[in-house]
Amino acid sequence: MREHYEEQNEEIKIRGRIITASLFLEFEMEFAIYVHFRPKNQHTDTLNLYLKEFILPIQFGKKVKLFKELLKTKTYQNKLNIFLKSPPQLMKNSNDAKHLRSKKTLQKFIDTTITEILELRNTIAHGFKINRFFKTKIKKGTFILSNNRKRKVINIKTIEPIINNVYLASLIIKHLMKIDEDKPKQE
Repeated sequence: MREHYEEQNEEIKIRGRIITASLFLEFEMEFAIYVHFRPKNQHTDTLNLYLKEFILPIQFGKKVKLFKELLKTKTYQNKLNIFLKSPPQLMKNSNDAKHLRSKKTLQKFIDTTITEILELRNTIAHGFKINRFFKTKIKKGTFILSNNRKRKVINIKTIEPIINNVYLASLIIKHLMKIDEDKPKQE
């Protein structure tokens, strides 16, 4: 019985880390979408209604798709250029970010990362653990999930790089939001 509870706790930890990372990313994408499409009317009640009715109800997958399309716009292409000219300290100090020195690699990194977390989040949210259907012993802390006839093996080692990328992508998106492409960046 104790082994069963330990396995459940490990599964909960893994699922929780994935959900937490995806919520962090979702918040940054929501804000980017909101700012890009917000109404010209700046009254608080109107903006709150807009958020409540048009931004927050959008499903995570739709937010990912919408943000990926935003990245292709001239506005975001300009923001990416400005960002790369003077990247924040997190980009300069991070070993994970050293390869993100061109607009193409940066955009591909964000695109790939948000797609991966969407797939992983959907798998853990809608997938069923199918460990018991395998005759061979599965390593402790490893779970095989099935969703839409696709299998995904997850454990801390498999999700850690994805989660790290999600946090980095979220911080990049947050910094992109601070860029006003009409104003030169202060040195």
